[in-house]
Amino acid sequence: MKRNLVLIILLALFCIANVGSTGKSSFSDGGGILYTQPVKSVIFRHQHHVDVKKISCEKCHSGLFEMQALLAQEKKDFIMDSLYKGRYCGACHNGKDAFASDKQCARCHVRISEKDVGHVKGKAKPYKAPVYSTVATLGKDQRKVPFNHEKHASLNCMDCHSKLFQIRKGSTKIALETHQSQKYCFNCHNGKKEFSWNNCTKCHQNWKDIKPYGILTARADRGSCVACHTNPDEMKSLVKPPEIGGEAEG
Repeated sequence: MKRNLVLIILLALFCIANVGSTGKSSFSDGGGILYTQPVKSVIFRHQHHVDVKKISCEKCHSGLFEMQALLAQEKKDFIMDSLYKGRYCGACHNGKDAFASDKQCARCHVRISEKDVGHVKGKAKPYKAPVYSTVATLGKDQRKVPFNHEKHASLNCMDCHSKLFQIRKGSTKIALETHQSQKYCFNCHNGKKEFSWNNCTKCHQNWKDIKPYGILTARADRGSCVACHTNPDEMKSLVKPPEIGGEAEG
């Protein structure tokens, strides 16, 4: 009886140990951007730089790298000597902000082989996980609008950043009068490329919240300005209301 009990305990401990090791080996960093130039092969992991090191997007995407992956490889000066002089990765990997690019080579080039490195198992894989917050919030209070990056994934990052939007959070101020311009969201949401800006409840999903801001609708299905205001000239005047002196009527 004692022998059987010992065997059961040993078996349980073996299972627990295996569960723990399986959990560790199944951990994935989401892959990375695989560079084949100037030296094969280096994996850049957004997750490590953004989630672990807490580096903001604008740190790299404001002059060091374009928003399109691997575009740097097409540039003639994307060579190790440039890194040593403080360009590209070398802007941070200078021995002060991060380990130097001319030392500790294995810190970047360690994943050329199919060997396991720490919790990262096997050969480097392409980056699949999003490098951005899936849902960003534009505006605040009742006028805030959720922006879903996943729904816009067919676009290139460069289509919006930094041509229409800066990549720094809170750097863009969208006013009502800009809705009919070619700026910001309205470069696409103009009724030609995508649904028009005047379909208010498409973005301002809680139509009751925007009622105090001039959207005097009684029902959710009347959240479109053009449901009532069919004259384009009239719409232009509504976007930037005229100043009225004295007391309002009514």
